[in-house]
Amino acid sequence: MSVTARNDWHPRYHRDALEGMRSLSLEERGAYTTLLDLMYERGGGVPDDDRFVAGHMGCSTRLWRSIRDRLISAGKISVQDGLIVNARAIEELRSQAVRARKRAESGAKGGRTPRQTGPAANENSDLAEAKTKHNNNNNNNNSSEDKSSDAVRVVVDHDRDAWNQAVTLLTGQGGMKAEKARPFFGRLLRDNGLEARDLLPSISKATVSGTQDPQGYLTRAAQAVAKRRAEPTKPKRVGWV
Repeated sequence: MSVTARNDWHPRYHRDALEGMRSLSLEERGAYTTLLDLMYERGGGVPDDDRFVAGHMGCSTRLWRSIRDRLISAGKISVQDGLIVNARAIEELRSQAVRARKRAESGAKGGRTPRQTGPAANENSDLAEAKTKHNNNNNNNNSSEDKSSDAVRVVVDHDRDAWNQAVTLLTGQGGMKAEKARPFFGRLLRDNGLEARDLLPSISKATVSGTQDPQGYLTRAAQAVAKRRAEPTKPKRVGWV
């Protein structure tokens, strides 16, 4: 299955969503919505990995497997080539990739200017050559990825994802203002020596559980993660057959 570019937003058709989720329980709706967000964020299907998905859902792998089977039975998701997909989401991602490519092509055509001469022309020529080399290098680096005409390289930035989710959690459920939420999260990471991605499972769990004190929740989670990392690891016993 082809992948497309990751998206920081996606169109949501409220009437279709309400009608389509009418038969789902509250638990199933939450999981289904989270899966759709993951698909749009990743630019394609979500790995059918119980631990990975359960971490984003903020639940046990056992509970996630139960919800997964129910969503499949309801026709909301399917598993293809080891990925959880939703047909409409994948089609929307492909359409967005096509539109983005057409806009880029139109912009390139509109940016062409009459040929120049003199020093300015030499400078522009050097700049164009440098850009061409840069683009060629990127194309060579991406040669092992999906080569379909609608495919765009997918880059998943887990730190950026964690920052966005944390700010949304703090401002939405916590009632903080955005200008205070970001510094709060930054101090939390700095004080505990963590990267934003280290708290991604905790952020997802706090979001799904609907906690009304996300500040305290994330503070305790960060301290717990830092404490676990500070504990010395015990050597594993090796069994010989």
